[in-house]
Amino acid sequence: CINISLRVMEILVSSVPPVQQLFGKIIGVALVSLTQFFVFFAVAFAALKTSGQEVWRFLGLDHLPASIFVYALVFFLLGYLLYAVLFAVLGSLVSRVEDVQPAITPVMMLVVAAFMIAMFGLNAPEAAFVTGASFVPFFAPMLMFLRIGLVSVPGWEVALCLVLLAATTALLIYFGAKVYRGGVLMYGRMNIFKDVNYPHLIF
Repeated sequence: CINISLRVMEILVSSVPPVQQLFGKIIGVALVSLTQFFVFFAVAFAALKTSGQEVWRFLGLDHLPASIFVYALVFFLLGYLLYAVLFAVLGSLVSRVEDVQPAITPVMMLVVAAFMIAMFGLNAPEAAFVTGASFVPFFAPMLMFLRIGLVSVPGWEVALCLVLLAATTALLIYFGAKVYRGGVLMYGRMNIFKDVNYPHLIF
């Protein structure tokens, strides 16, 4: 079974560029998730309409400016792409289900750290620690959007944050595609942090 899977991956890697494979998986998972979200939202929207509720007022979104929704979409897309690439690359380095959790734990810790800082930032959005952390690309999707929603953030700070986030995502895609190409052909138990440094994975 492993030999068949290996042969299939060899054919895919040799015929399809690794970036296309990477984005194919990312976009596929995103479409499944968005489909589920829109189904749930449509059902909830219909239920509220049937009961006579004003949907946006019920959700507390009736007084928000349109710019907030634009920022929400931008930070969501960039944040999703950033973490999706990380998860996809780390996932390509394991071939057994039991190895997945150790592989993705560092990324999960980043998400938890961003969430904890965001909880602290709800009470102190202008704290220097929160402001500084909002420029870290791995924390920016949560923290910069939190600051935008709670306090007045200068335009240059938002622009700098978006540039750093986009640049980090682009670098991850570039190097991640190289690691992904070699990682999908590796089988058996391995040390993630050791194997990711192997020259044949990057070059």
